[in-house]
Amino acid sequence: MKSARILKKYISFSVLNKAICLVLFLYPGLSLADNQEEDNSGALRIESKTTLCSAGFNIKKARGENGDEEKDKERKLLGIGEIVTLTLTGKPQGKIKELTWSFESGGDLVNELTSEELKGKTKLTIAVKSDLSPDQLKQNSNITLKVTTSEGRTVSSGAFTVFFPQGMEGMHRGSGIPAGGFGNDSSATSPNASLLVTLQPESVNFQHIQIIERDMGSQPQGMSLDQGHKGQGVDTVVSIDDCNRFTDKIAGVAKHEEIAGKKHRLPQAWSWICSWRVLKGGRKDDGGKLTSKSDDIIQIGSSIEQSFTFDYIRNPQNPNSIIGMSGSISKFGCSAARASTDAKDLQTYLGKKESEQ
Repeated sequence: MKSARILKKYISFSVLNKAICLVLFLYPGLSLADNQEEDNSGALRIESKTTLCSAGFNIKKARGENGDEEKDKERKLLGIGEIVTLTLTGKPQGKIKELTWSFESGGDLVNELTSEELKGKTKLTIAVKSDLSPDQLKQNSNITLKVTTSEGRTVSSGAFTVFFPQGMEGMHRGSGIPAGGFGNDSSATSPNASLLVTLQPESVNFQHIQIIERDMGSQPQGMSLDQGHKGQGVDTVVSIDDCNRFTDKIAGVAKHEEIAGKKHRLPQAWSWICSWRVLKGGRKDDGGKLTSKSDDIIQIGSSIEQSFTFDYIRNPQNPNSIIGMSGSISKFGCSAARASTDAKDLQTYLGKKESEQ
């Protein structure tokens, strides 16, 4: 009798389990209680983490906003030069010494790996080439890897998408800061500013690359106040910080005695045409030495204009009477203007400011 009761309970429990399975099959949106859910944490998969957080994450962090650093590093968007570590986790992994990594796409977008580096390990670190051009990435910007186990099982990393800098956005440092080396010189009108420039997109990190500004000439040529861009910031290697940013100083100068002596006649307006370019070879601690233009990859976005304007300030009551001089300079959508008279020397800043972010 006791055995019959046990058998009856077993049959009832078995029928109940089958009924539950049938309901879950017919209605997949339903789930069992948490302690009865299927545990998939051990499934074979590839996890990935970038060495650096994205620029956007670091910008928010600098503003005091909280964020999940580890989650940000799991992103699938990469800047040229970025480094990513992939880790095979879960089961079954088979014989570790027979694990084989291979590229499903984008193998030519990363620094070369030997066959030994691609075999017999659960971790693999890849470095995106820092000298990829936009044209190369138009043809293929995705990197996908897979791992094959000794038992023939395969698992994919999913696609990583690689970005070349897509443009540059500027803002005034702080609420507007004069460029270093240009103080309140009462003998000259010198509009100037210190700008903070950000490479786009902010969803990746470009800290592993360096850029350089090249002079493409003046338009129009022949302005007597135009001292030329050479020696004033061009041909100097610039490193990118963890927010995809760098500082650019802009300034223009008109000496009062030269204007009074009619060495220069006003108004004058011109622009320097600037080409910002990525350098080959990634980041180097070379002290910002002059590099050959053969080391440039390609221009970032469109050419940038650094524009200058200088003019007289005339007496409103007597237009023939000159009472001072004004000057303005602009770049990256930001500008600084200076008005110099016997009564005042005022500098103002227009455009986005870091303090307004």
